[in-house]
Amino acid sequence: MRKTVDRRRAVVGDRLRYTVTVTNAGPDPSVDVRAVITPSLPVRVLSARAGHGSCTTGPTPIHCRLGTLRVHARARIQLTVIPRRGGVLRAAAGAIAGGWNADLNTSLASVSTIVQSALRARITTARRTLAPGRQITFSIRVQNPNINALRNVRACLALPAGMMYLRSTPRAQMQRGQRCWTIRRLGPDPTLNLTARALRGASGALTARATITAPGARTARAHATIRLASVLIPPAVTG
Repeated sequence: MRKTVDRRRAVVGDRLRYTVTVTNAGPDPSVDVRAVITPSLPVRVLSARAGHGSCTTGPTPIHCRLGTLRVHARARIQLTVIPRRGGVLRAAAGAIAGGWNADLNTSLASVSTIVQSALRARITTARRTLAPGRQITFSIRVQNPNINALRNVRACLALPAGMMYLRSTPRAQMQRGQRCWTIRRLGPDPTLNLTARALRGASGALTARATITAPGARTARAHATIRLASVLIPPAVTG
């Protein structure tokens, strides 16, 4: 038996594609060949197909019935899953024929992938165009696609030159020129709000950038660009 995976490093939400090859090395045909694939971490099974036989696609472990394999014949299983939690995902596969395993050393295979926890972020605003001197609120939505809660998540928003911080909900702390929040335990997706004012002398396009980090998770980034509208100054009246 041989098993491969298309990547050795992944992030929660990525698709992992496994190929399991079961070979009958002889000396006789193998009857009622069955294979079992067991992931060590929670996964969502997208598909499980056998070129010779059929597989279950329900909860893991995944069971495949491959029927009869002639001497030196091969049966290939294609499996696609999405990891739902970070850690080392070890997918082990075993095969038996007719309820009897002739050679345990050749009928077992496993492959491992390091899965990193994921973070997602999105910034929204009520408008995309703003007049100098007016206020705008940036809403940062922090998303946790993992089935487990992430801890000590840090979200920071960097305002562009030309914008002045006014307030935030919940209250953010100033850290290295950014406004930052600390989320001790990220379960449901929270929304962080920050209100700023465009300075009267500012012009052009201003971009606010958010960075979301957590121990063991891949950094998430998001941005929102506000275009400053031109303000016409009426001519002075003399006379």
